[in-house]
Amino acid sequence: MIDVAKKKAAKAGSEIAFQVALIEALPFPAATFDLVTSSLMLHHLPDDLKRTGLAEIRRVLKPGGRFMAMDFAAHSHSPLGHLFSIFGHSRGASMVDTLMPMLKDAGFSDVEGIPTRHKNVAFIRAR
Repeated sequence: MIDVAKKKAAKAGSEIAFQVALIEALPFPAATFDLVTSSLMLHHLPDDLKRTGLAEIRRVLKPGGRFMAMDFAAHSHSPLGHLFSIFGHSRGASMVDTLMPMLKDAGFSDVEGIPTRHKNVAFIRAR
């Protein structure tokens, strides 16, 4: 995915530094970013790693910074489950219901699930 992003940035003439890192050990000083985003990644992580990673995201956000995540609406731990989700047949626990308390425990406030017209996709934002 990073290679695709690099190619798109180069094609657009944007100078962007991409850095690959582990969510549980982000190599950035505290209070560095105004915004951290996540797309279709959190569902891959076990709950303990989600908790650790969300705490790291909170650490690198500036005061008042935002976190925005987009992911499947329901947990799925198999390729078949992902396929069901893509076609709107989500199975498993709600990602919003799982992530909201984890975000609050990590120190986020104003945590909210944002409704979408696609029932298989969930958006969550927090400050």
